Amino acid sequence: ILYFVVCKSVTTSQATNMAQSPLLAPLPREIESILSLSRFIIPRVELHVPLLQFILRDRNIHDDFNSVRFSWPLNSVLTIRGMAGIGKTTFAAAIANSMEIRHTYNRICFVNLGDQFIANGGVNNITYSMYVACMRDLCRQIGKQADLFYEELVYLPSDTTLTKAAKSLQAIEKAKLQMSRLMNDIKIFLVLDDVWCHEDVEIFNFGEEMNSSFTLFVTTRTLDMFPSAGACWIDVPLLKPQDAVSLFFLESGRGHPIPRDEDFFVAEKVVMKCGYLPLAIRIAAKVAKAYPDFLSSEDDLEDIPSTIGNVQDASAANQTIVNLLHRSFSIVTDADASYAVKICFGAMAVVFHHSEDILPWISQSMVEMLWAQLFLTFEYMTPYLPKLREYRLNSMNDITQLLYIMGLINKRNVIDQGNITNELQIHHDLLREYGKMTIVQFEKDRGGNTMRTHPSFDNTESLSRRNSSDLEEITIELHSLMVDCYQNKLGGFTESEIGRCYDSHMLHWLPHHMIKARNLKEALQLLMNRSFLRNRIEFLGILEGTKQYASDIQTIQKGDQSNYKKRCGTSKDENLASKSKLNDVLLLIVKYLTDINSQSLSKDSQVSVGRALVFLGVTEQGITMWEESLDCFQKALRIFRGIGLEENHQYIVCILNHINSLSVKPMLLLPENSQYCIRLKYASRFDGNNAGLPLELSSHPDKGIVLMENFFCDDKFYAQKQHPFCGYRSQGRFFDCCQRSQLSAMYKQ
Repeated sequence: ILYFVVCKSVTTSQATNMAQSPLLAPLPREIESILSLSRFIIPRVELHVPLLQFILRDRNIHDDFNSVRFSWPLNSVLTIRGMAGIGKTTFAAAIANSMEIRHTYNRICFVNLGDQFIANGGVNNITYSMYVACMRDLCRQIGKQADLFYEELVYLPSDTTLTKAAKSLQAIEKAKLQMSRLMNDIKIFLVLDDVWCHEDVEIFNFGEEMNSSFTLFVTTRTLDMFPSAGACWIDVPLLKPQDAVSLFFLESGRGHPIPRDEDFFVAEKVVMKCGYLPLAIRIAAKVAKAYPDFLSSEDDLEDIPSTIGNVQDASAANQTIVNLLHRSFSIVTDADASYAVKICFGAMAVVFHHSEDILPWISQSMVEMLWAQLFLTFEYMTPYLPKLREYRLNSMNDITQLLYIMGLINKRNVIDQGNITNELQIHHDLLREYGKMTIVQFEKDRGGNTMRTHPSFDNTESLSRRNSSDLEEITIELHSLMVDCYQNKLGGFTESEIGRCYDSHMLHWLPHHMIKARNLKEALQLLMNRSFLRNRIEFLGILEGTKQYASDIQTIQKGDQSNYKKRCGTSKDENLASKSKLNDVLLLIVKYLTDINSQSLSKDSQVSVGRALVFLGVTEQGITMWEESLDCFQKALRIFRGIGLEENHQYIVCILNHINSLSVKPMLLLPENSQYCIRLKYASRFDGNNAGLPLELSSHPDKGIVLMENFFCDDKFYAQKQHPFCGYRSQGRFFDCCQRSQLSAMYKQ
C-alpha cells in the first residue's frame, strides 16, 4: 500500500511542480487533464521500462558519431494496444510525463483521433478537414501560428469520387510536409490517442522529413494486420491481481488504516469480478466509497459487472463502461452494419459460456455456423445481410476477422483430430456482459419483426436492469439454433450416427445446448447414449469427460423447476422421472469407469479413474444418492490403495473424509430438561397445517432443521454461506417435507 501511495504523490504533483522547471518540456493541457483526473496510477513497470529503453536506445552510438547528421533519440513509432478501459491513454500520459521523456524532448504533444471520429460521425479514418484541425491544434502545442493551416481544397462539379480522394490525399501530404518543416530542429514526442484506422498513423509520422528527433506514441484498440517495419508493438495486459487490489483500496479509501483479512478477501472478489480492468475497478471503488454497504452480501459481489455498467468515471472523461464498449463498435461506420455485428457478437456471448468456464475457447466454424443460422432463421435479421455486403462483410469469416481486429475476441490455432483449426474467445468478461445487453435489446427490437431505419441501443439502460425474461427467451432460441444445426447434420441422434459423425464441439457442448434450449428429454437420451459417453471420455480424457458429464447433470438438476413447468408443462411426476433419469446417467458413468479400470491401465490412468469416481460421488450427494456416492468413494479408495498410495496421501485422506461425512451419527436420548436437548422455536404452532412454518431451533440459536435434498442441490450456496444446520436421518436417508409433522411431534416429546 505504501508503495502505491508514493506513486500517487509523484503522479499528482509532477504535472504542476515539474512544469515550472525550465529544463523539462511543458505538458499539453490534454495530458495535464488526464493526469489530474487519475488520482492513482499503478506503475506498470513491466511495460514502462522496456518502452523507455526502446525510445532512448542507442545513446552510445549517437555519442560516437555525433559529427554525423544523426539525431538522438532515434525516430521511432510505438503502438500500445488494448481493450476499452484498460488504461492505454493514462499509461501514455504517464510515459509522456516521465522525467526521462521530458528531459530528452523539447515538446510533448497530444492528439485524440477517436474524439474527432465521434464528433464528425460516419467516418473511421481521418478526412482532410479533420487533419487540418489537428494541424492547427499541434501548432498551438509547439508554439507556432495556427493560421498557417486552413482548408484550401476545392472540388469541381465534374470531379469523380476517385478524383476527390486523390485531391484530398495530395492536400494531406502537403500539410504533413509543412508541419514537418515547422517541427524541424525541435525534439517532438507526439501521443496519437485512440487510432481507429492504422493507415492514419503514417500521415502523423512527421519524423520522416525531420532532422531532429521525433517519436510517435500510438494508442489503439484495433489490431494492425500490416505493421510498419521496425515499429514497436505492445499489447497492454490486464492488471496483476495484487496491483488491482491496491488500486481498489486506494480509490475506495479503504487502504487506511491497514486493511483486515476480510477486507482483502472482499477486494480480491471485487477485482476478479471486474476482470482486473482498471476502469471497472475505479468505478466499483467509487460505488463502494459512496455506498459502504454496497459489498455487504454475496449477491452484490455477483452483480458487480452489471452494477457498474453505467456509472460514470471522471478519469475516463465521465464515460461509462457501456459507452466505451459501444464506442468499440463505432469503427463500423454504417449504422445497420454495426448493429448486425453487435448482434453476432451478442449471440456468441450468450450461447458459448458455462458457469464453470465463462470465457471458453470455441471452434470458429461453430460460431460462424450460429451466425449463419441467425441470419437465415430470424426474419428480422435478413435485411441486414445486404448492408453487411455493402460494407464488404461478405461472409461470416469477415465478421470474425473484424471482431478480431477490433480487439473484441481472441483467436488461436489448435490441432483437432489431426487438423489445424481456429478457436475464438471473447476477450473479457465485461464484453460478455455487454453482449448479453445487446441481445436483450435485439429481442426488444425484433418485437415488430421489421427492420429499423436507425437501430440503436439505449445508453441509459443499465446491464443490471436488463429484462431477464427477454434474455431467457432469446437464449432458448439461440441454443435451439445450435441443436437444429446438429439435427440437420446428423439426421437424428442414433447410436451409429453419433459414433461416425461426432466432432469436438458436439462432444463438449451439444448436451449443454439441448439443456439450455429446454430439450431435456433429448439431452437425457444423449447423455445415456453409450457411444456418446465413450467418445466424450476418450476425447476429453477420463477426469475432464466425467466433469463435463457432472456439469451437464448439475445444470439440469439446478434448473428452476417453475420455469420448466411454465415452459415445458412439466408435472411433478415428470420431474421425478427426470431425476430418475439423472440417477441412471450417473450409474452409467460409474459402470463405464469401473469397466475400463478392470482393463490394463497405466498408473496415471487409474489415478484419473479414481479421481473421476470421487467427483461422481460428490455429484451423487448433490441429488441425494447417498448409498451410490458411498459406493463410488469405496471404489476409488480401493483403486488408490491398489496402486500403492500411502494412507496419508491427499487423495486417500480426501476420500476418507467423504466417507466419514456419510456415516450415520448415533442419536443420543436426553432428559427433557437437558441443556443439549433439541427444541423447535415454534413447536407450539404446529397444528397439522404447517406449510411455511420455520423449523428454527430455540435450543440452538441461529440453527434450524433444513430439507437436506434441496440444501445439497446448491453446493455454491453451502460453500459461500457456510450456514450451520441440523438434520435427522433414518435408515440411510433424510426425512422430507411430508414427515415434518412426525419430526415436530418427536421434538415436542
